[in-house]
Amino acid sequence: MTTTAKYQSVYSLRKAYNSLLVSWQKADSHQLINTRLLDELEQQILVLESRQQAENILQARLIYIEEQIVKLKAYLVDFKRFKEQTIAFFEEISHTLQTTTTEDAKTVGLHNSYYSTIQTQAKQLFDDFEAGRYWRSGIAASVDLLLQYIESCKYWQSKEAPVFSPPNKILHESLMPDSTVQNYLNKLGATALYDAKHLSVIKQAYYDLRMLTLIQRVRKGVHPLEKPLNRLRAALKAPSRANVRQALQYLSKYVKPTIIINPQNFSTVKQKVLDITGTTEPNTQVSIIVNKMATHTVKANAKGVFLFKTIELEFGSNKIQYYNHVYHFLQQRYPVLHLNVITDYLFMGLHDPLTQKAFEQDEIELIVRCASCHNFMYDFAIEENEGYCAMPKCGHKQFYRQGDPNFWVKY
Repeated sequence: MTTTAKYQSVYSLRKAYNSLLVSWQKADSHQLINTRLLDELEQQILVLESRQQAENILQARLIYIEEQIVKLKAYLVDFKRFKEQTIAFFEEISHTLQTTTTEDAKTVGLHNSYYSTIQTQAKQLFDDFEAGRYWRSGIAASVDLLLQYIESCKYWQSKEAPVFSPPNKILHESLMPDSTVQNYLNKLGATALYDAKHLSVIKQAYYDLRMLTLIQRVRKGVHPLEKPLNRLRAALKAPSRANVRQALQYLSKYVKPTIIINPQNFSTVKQKVLDITGTTEPNTQVSIIVNKMATHTVKANAKGVFLFKTIELEFGSNKIQYYNHVYHFLQQRYPVLHLNVITDYLFMGLHDPLTQKAFEQDEIELIVRCASCHNFMYDFAIEENEGYCAMPKCGHKQFYRQGDPNFWVKY
């Protein structure tokens, strides 16, 4: 039986993939799931886009990638169920631990086999998602089993747990090392218990911001953050997850969020070198980290607008983290801008000024670009012109090759 692809063109498949990226971002806003397979699919689609003329290969690859997209959508559904239910359960348990005596907790069976099994099963599933074990046998069934455990454990308050004996061995065969509820929740981002490291960052940020409010008071004015900072100070005196989180959420309402306006997230661009613009709190510094390597920093103007000029990207998939130097503590993870760069040969359709020959794509190693007039020409045309630009009346002697970011800038 021959399988027919639902997406009859690479273009429609690209749209389906971009839709998957949006769903992925919504389901995993804290970037917990390993994106290895997602990145591999992106590269395969790029290959298809460059070889659309090979119809016999194209249809087979369309079908394969379509199947992967369908599987990943189902995978995201399982992850969303897992995340929502386990976070709700552990937050409820955390609250109970803060309000219930140890003896009462033992009486109602808080530390019984249900809780222990839930903790182990949840940790194993989390490790599977984080490591990118996408098609591991039993993922969906394991989530179902975990939710059944959670539902059973909810009866501990009435001290009438239903008859349901957790198995001695959970669905996954290999067990990861034990993890405390606190460590597990720490990994889940904004809803997590704040670990010592993050709490230290929050405290330092509080003192820095408090200094600004004191300076404003000396100037006989009231800083707009004074009220939310007082609330944060009260929460930090006896830090608990709920109090600190609520104080940070309250503080966030007074702070202009750091966002990137252009280019848009998950967009495809043709420029290998481009400008990045956004908005944040006025007169504060913002940094971006391009593909976990190059870091760039600028200062926003009085209106909160910032601009990163001529940022060099890689062909294919790019991930750009960004954060505000003062207010990054409001998030446990830096947000990420995803960009896909496709090759745009700016010299195609142009002619060498000396030979008047049209440039060809596979001649890129022979082509240079003038740093002054920005025109393209063959390197031997420069030699013929005694090292000067071959364009009349230019007379410049500095040139860029394909390895230089300026070669790809669109003026």
